[in-house]
Amino acid sequence: MLKFLASIKTGAVRIPKLVRLLSEKQTDNHLIHFAPWLIHFAVIIILLGAFIKSFGGETDLFCFPDKDTAVPNPFADICSVHLKSFEIIYDDNGQIANWQSEIVMKRNGLAEVVGKTAVNHPIKSDGIKIYQSGYGYMHEMDLENTGKYETLNLPDDTPVQLSKNISVEISKTDSGYMLSKHEAGIYSGRFLMQPGTKIKVSPDITLTYKRTELYSVLKIKKDPGIPVVMAGFFLLCTGFFLLLIGKKQFLRKDKKNGLFGKAPPNN
Repeated sequence: MLKFLASIKTGAVRIPKLVRLLSEKQTDNHLIHFAPWLIHFAVIIILLGAFIKSFGGETDLFCFPDKDTAVPNPFADICSVHLKSFEIIYDDNGQIANWQSEIVMKRNGLAEVVGKTAVNHPIKSDGIKIYQSGYGYMHEMDLENTGKYETLNLPDDTPVQLSKNISVEISKTDSGYMLSKHEAGIYSGRFLMQPGTKIKVSPDITLTYKRTELYSVLKIKKDPGIPVVMAGFFLLCTGFFLLLIGKKQFLRKDKKNGLFGKAPPNN
């Protein structure tokens, strides 16, 4: 390209010919020969870390104060999480700034790790991290349906289907918690909930409100592949750095032609 530009003529003015402005010759440096092997090795390490990551996992736990919550696989080394307390933190303006849970991780029924986790401040133990993910309120109600009884736990602002045509949803208002009823997807009324209140949502279905409990949502995560992947990226960056410093170029001014040419490296 430089030779092509040097051959362009514009009227009587000829663009000076550029000779070897950027030389491709590098000094003999053993680092430049080692770098490609290091880069290839780093890519293999990254792929290996991605494979190891598949043996981990993550899940959400809905924990209630002073109760143990069982932890599913692949976190079998932690059998349960006990929520000691939950706290909503407010800023100086009265706005919610964060929320945190004080928890106990148990193995075989014995307390192993006690600590507090908040948003972006996880608890770490043996490759497992527990994050504060959220919180909410669960409403315990007794359901009577054609002579059969069962206990329901209904979360806030979540529609729950009770029968083929009837669904209910609980939301918080200035007056308290309200239960809204929908029949075939159409709003058909709402009821103020007080402890012991019986709500007949259909001829066959009766709900009895018992209490509301606050719950904490914890995200438990296990990712054994992260250290391997990070090591691979470190080696990859090192390889590119070696490629960069392994190439050197020397320029000098040609006294005869008044142009730039390549200069031999200093011994």
